[in-house]
Amino acid sequence: EPSTGHPDGHTYINITDDDEYLYYDLDITMDNTDDYGQDWTEVQIGGDIFHMDDIDDTYGSCEFGFVSDKVEYKHQLCHLKIPKSKLSESEQDSFDFTLRYYGTGGVGCANAQKPQIIADNDGNPIVAWVGGYNSIFIRKWTGENWTTVDGSSDDSEYLFDHRIYNSWDGTTFHMIASSDGDPMIISGKDGGDGARLPVYTEWTGSAWEGKDDSPYEEILGGWFTAYDIQLARDDSNNPMAVWRNNGNRDIHFTHWSGTEWTSLDSAGDYDVIETSSTAAPQIKVNSVGNPVIAYNIDDEGRGIGVSQWDGDSWEGDVLWNQSDWNMTMRLVLDSNDTPILAWNSNDRDREINVS
Repeated sequence: EPSTGHPDGHTYINITDDDEYLYYDLDITMDNTDDYGQDWTEVQIGGDIFHMDDIDDTYGSCEFGFVSDKVEYKHQLCHLKIPKSKLSESEQDSFDFTLRYYGTGGVGCANAQKPQIIADNDGNPIVAWVGGYNSIFIRKWTGENWTTVDGSSDDSEYLFDHRIYNSWDGTTFHMIASSDGDPMIISGKDGGDGARLPVYTEWTGSAWEGKDDSPYEEILGGWFTAYDIQLARDDSNNPMAVWRNNGNRDIHFTHWSGTEWTSLDSAGDYDVIETSSTAAPQIKVNSVGNPVIAYNIDDEGRGIGVSQWDGDSWEGDVLWNQSDWNMTMRLVLDSNDTPILAWNSNDRDREINVS
């Protein structure tokens, strides 16, 4: 939603006429502030401008403090009434016009960034992004139009009702598709005092729910600074999450066991995969349902670390002597579960490397 005190609203415009007048009615639900003498509305037809404000009501007036059939809070409604006698003969039947309104408002999807996309089982795209006050929005293509995930509205769905941390140097959220083609999302909630808490939700077919049946779930207790969050799942749709804990740059991992969020090594709520200076983890799940994690590392040299759960413990290796630990790196698994890495070098050559 907007980062100001304004609601996430719209401007509704209704244009009608009769034998004598043109009527422009504006229902400005995003403007819930009464700035007397500063707001104005005008219509330009040809070279003529029909202007109105709180002082000049020749062509209409604005009303603040009224509810409407659109929303139940006080906001601006403006009404212009333009005599057709003011129009030229050629403009009596048809004309082009420009409508302007000046006021204050907020738009919830402004500054949209960090888009992510999946496809449902019918091949229709589902797109999510960060917008407005660092919150997550989502829309689905039905085959005919863009709607909320449940198809109830053509508007963008405002998924979370709290601030989502928007880091310039980390992934704000990650979305994947379940086996049913429904979105599964993990994000980092601003927990206050510098905390970035991992938050999870999924579309069940009828509602957004975490594993605790709340609309979204803080998956672990305690204090985290979760950056670079990534999500994966096994064949039973049990989610797995990995992130960089920014305090000491460890790589943390947790998964849903079917009853709780827990580590794989039974040491607690999460595994610590790497304790050196790390960044930008990636996660994939192999053919037997075990996670494979890659990450940038800077510990007595720079490289890419890879850790795999073998059923009993984490086994890893490091590809050393890379040019920059902040390189962009991606991980895939081949048909034999062998990790394949691609990354860019940040030296003068700017090469793309594969191993």
